[in-house]
Amino acid sequence: MSSQIFNEDCRVTLKREEVTYDYVLTSPPDFMEVGLTAREQAPYVEFLTEVFSLFRPRNNVVSLLMTDKKKDSIIYTKHILNIEVMRKLGWELISEKIWCRSLSANLYESTFSFVLTFSKGPYKQNRHPEFGPDVFHIKREEGVRKYQHRHIGLNSFPAELGKKFVLNYSQEGNTVMDPFMGIGGTALSALQCGRSVVGSELDSETHRLCLERVSEEESIQESVLGFIV
Repeated sequence: MSSQIFNEDCRVTLKREEVTYDYVLTSPPDFMEVGLTAREQAPYVEFLTEVFSLFRPRNNVVSLLMTDKKKDSIIYTKHILNIEVMRKLGWELISEKIWCRSLSANLYESTFSFVLTFSKGPYKQNRHPEFGPDVFHIKREEGVRKYQHRHIGLNSFPAELGKKFVLNYSQEGNTVMDPFMGIGGTALSALQCGRSVVGSELDSETHRLCLERVSEEESIQESVLGFIV
């Protein structure tokens, strides 16, 4: 299957009959990216539920990366909201990893993110040696800010991190899905591991920047590219 990144609402992509995939690796949007404040948790949960209910990975595994929100001296625990939504949909939490971006103090944003992996039904993992640690200390990628558009892309994870999950939960030749593609962290992770990628990005400018970023990656062979704009 050639790789496809659609410029449309992820709910449209996930409902496409021709779109099939083996594994989901994604970073759900922040509150403000769906037009909400951190206090508006009920509609946020409703949105997540609508999207997550459409997941149909063939290997029965979904990995979600998220950062808890710091605002006005309050921490809004997005990772707990995501766990609650997935469990209500019948998914079981099978792995909890931490991505630490910095060891320095930051009063305005968390310096670490959760990567939560869920399964529904039988699944296979490769027990890849790079997946072993519970905490990954990986700095943000150099030069990534040139691909960021407004607030979108600020939570993009480095391919070095994503590849650990792709290698553990998928096989070479599989297809990895990211319904919230952003600037292409999942795309780079999957393609560098010999997987195809399918997904969507609603924002047109971010979609363009994602395609630009992936096409400039020298380690990806042209034969695996085939993006739908």
